[in-house]
Amino acid sequence: SELAREAPTLPRPDAHGAPISAPRAPSKGFAVVVDPLCDYLGKALVEELRDRGVAVATTLSDYAAAGLAAMHDVAPPLELLTPAAGAEPAWLERAFSADGEDLPDTLTPLACFSESDCGIATAERVAAALKCRHANDVAPKRRHKWLLHEALAEAGLPRCRQRLCETAAEALEFFEDEVARGGARVVVKPCRGVGSEDVALCASREDIEAAMAMLGATTRYAGGPNDFVVAQSFLDGPEFAVDSVSRDGEHKVTAVWKYDKRPVGAAPFCYQATRLVSTEEAAPVLAALRRALDALGHDHGPAHSELIVDRGEPTLVELNARFHNADVRPLVNRCVPGSPNAIALAAAACAPDDGEWAAAPRDPVLREAGALVHLICGRAGVVDGVDAAARRTLEELPTLVEMEIYGGFAPGAEVAATSDIKSDLGWVLLAGAEDEVQRDYEEVLRVQPELVRFRDG
Repeated sequence: SELAREAPTLPRPDAHGAPISAPRAPSKGFAVVVDPLCDYLGKALVEELRDRGVAVATTLSDYAAAGLAAMHDVAPPLELLTPAAGAEPAWLERAFSADGEDLPDTLTPLACFSESDCGIATAERVAAALKCRHANDVAPKRRHKWLLHEALAEAGLPRCRQRLCETAAEALEFFEDEVARGGARVVVKPCRGVGSEDVALCASREDIEAAMAMLGATTRYAGGPNDFVVAQSFLDGPEFAVDSVSRDGEHKVTAVWKYDKRPVGAAPFCYQATRLVSTEEAAPVLAALRRALDALGHDHGPAHSELIVDRGEPTLVELNARFHNADVRPLVNRCVPGSPNAIALAAAACAPDDGEWAAAPRDPVLREAGALVHLICGRAGVVDGVDAAARRTLEELPTLVEMEIYGGFAPGAEVAATSDIKSDLGWVLLAGAEDEVQRDYEEVLRVQPELVRFRDG
């Protein structure tokens, strides 16, 4: 079963606990944050919670711990792992005891969050075991791409036609069925994944066979082999992303985005930009999202959801029970003034005093245009350096808010062409009047091919 696949795999040390961050306001309860690795995501959430009187225990999922160990060529930090199933209450009590105080009887378990996709299943399990006040049920259907669309179908909501495939023959059969329906393309992808990684757009039998071979040679995100993959009908239309926070089944939206995805080489779905749009433009999308969140049982916590409008009908493609995996707070804070960003609202949502939650608007009001531009590396090779003139052009853009070119593109580094969000060159945040942001976006696209110099020319 999918729950068995999500079970912890690393050994646990005897009687381990967790680091505790004390609240900076009168204590209201405690929360757990899984995989707090980024300053602008999990670590920022810890600080927002502490500011609201919430003590925070921090811990790592197995997948994140193993990834950190591989990255730094060390043993996994087992003492930082979440507890084994059934050991969660004792783990938490040891954590507070190690911090110099017993776990108070009145310290209410409020919520468990995950920064990462790979930690979401862990967060659900821990929240249920600790009986957190704001906890969803443990349900793989919210993250497993085939199970999600089966749940949408059961609820009578729009969904992708699909098949769970173990063999290339099964995927080919689904492709031929789609062609018979008048479709020309299908999407083949892992059951779990992020950032369009290993997602293939297939228009022929040869494409299907290549995609199945590629996926069969890789492991699944969050662990395990790609022994089953998902083939789905291709939804053709504008794609939106929605950042939201839920509390007791009430869903508040903090930002609405529209993707500009483009093919780069053999990769069909590379992010070029993620642009803020008004809730008026996206009203049908938000209505469809709220129905889907209800159907999937996402009653609490943050969500970063993606929907495609195909022939006028918004369809949820995937739900990620975590925050937008980019540092978009500077953009949201500027372009949507007066509304809390998702991290601040998630912290407010789990506090017992619901005044801050009640005061937050249901939908954001967009005051300025904004865009997160993903810098694409168009080719592979050995880096000679970042072109100073091209970089200066970006730094002097009138609507520039912030930008970064990743350190992995240092001289001598061997890099691949961008194929998904994890292989980007960097990013640029733009904000201002709509026509000014569009002008600067076009300038970014002009300069982008010149940013990296390669040693072979």
